[in-house]
Amino acid sequence: MFRHWFVPAVLSLGFVFLFAVANPVISQWIESIKQSIADIVSDLSKYIPASRIFLWGVTGFLIWGLLRLRTERQGVVFVKQPRRKRRTASTYSLDISPAFIVRCLILFNAVFAVQTVMDMCYLWGGAELPQGMTYAEYAHRGAYPLIAAALLAALFVVVTFRKNASEKSMVWARRLVYAWIAQNIFLTLSSVWRLVLYIEVYSLTRLRIAAGIWMLLVAAGLAWICIRIFKSYTNTWLINVNTVTLAAVLFVCCFINFDGIIAGYNVRHCREAGGKGPPVDLQYLKHLGPESLPALIWLDTNYGHRFRARNLPSAYINLLRHELGDVLKTWQGWSLRRGRLQRISSNVERNNTEEK
Repeated sequence: MFRHWFVPAVLSLGFVFLFAVANPVISQWIESIKQSIADIVSDLSKYIPASRIFLWGVTGFLIWGLLRLRTERQGVVFVKQPRRKRRTASTYSLDISPAFIVRCLILFNAVFAVQTVMDMCYLWGGAELPQGMTYAEYAHRGAYPLIAAALLAALFVVVTFRKNASEKSMVWARRLVYAWIAQNIFLTLSSVWRLVLYIEVYSLTRLRIAAGIWMLLVAAGLAWICIRIFKSYTNTWLINVNTVTLAAVLFVCCFINFDGIIAGYNVRHCREAGGKGPPVDLQYLKHLGPESLPALIWLDTNYGHRFRARNLPSAYINLLRHELGDVLKTWQGWSLRRGRLQRISSNVERNNTEEK
């Protein structure tokens, strides 16, 4: 009984470790368990020396090995094995029994259910976190480890679920894997929500937008895995459909002005504009380039009086105008977006000159 559940339990501990990194509440639980075990060992060491406990453990292991020896010895007979048929690439798969997959999925679903319930309570339900812990800390720690857990889950499913698995032997495995992938999709969406909460506190950056897109791609990949199992498609189909999904997302992203979105979000949620975010980082907006000009102009027009003289947005606006002008001097640097930015900047500058 124990040997059948040993490997699934070890694999489940890997997900427990990821959730401990992702979830500070689970991390506190593990630390309290470790402290309790240390206290118990410390109390036992007062009455039983550690050397004697070690001796008992080694002796018990040796006795267990002796009890497992067979009472009858069987001779070794060399028999010519029949030649095995060569497997083709389309039918090749690991020889993993359905019972092993079911045992793994039972433990995986149980481990993931704990994290799912906690996210439903703290992130979606608004439950009060333990004392001394903020929502920003809870959200920040969980985004990337949960994505790693989802990728490992996808790898396990792709490796263990064969195209030619019979319906009768894999029926419970299919039911459990659907529940497990559903939990993975929910945790991936929770990672996106964690990222949104973190952005509200620490503003928006290029890497955080890329992380959000990556998380949505992972959720889509998990959904494709469900379809692959349900329709008994091959791993080649799974790779092709994920490649098409990735190409479609990259194609759409080519037409989105992410730098302008970042600048607009940061200035409208910054502390100087009355938002709940941090103070605006003008140096980072300058790093984004001329695409942040409309946001800086809006900030200078409405809340320029709230900045100190050395950090006036107008100084950064002038720098970005010169940078945009230098880029547009050559025909290679012209684009529809940059031409529109130049028109907006020129109109604002003309209006300010007329007001003066």
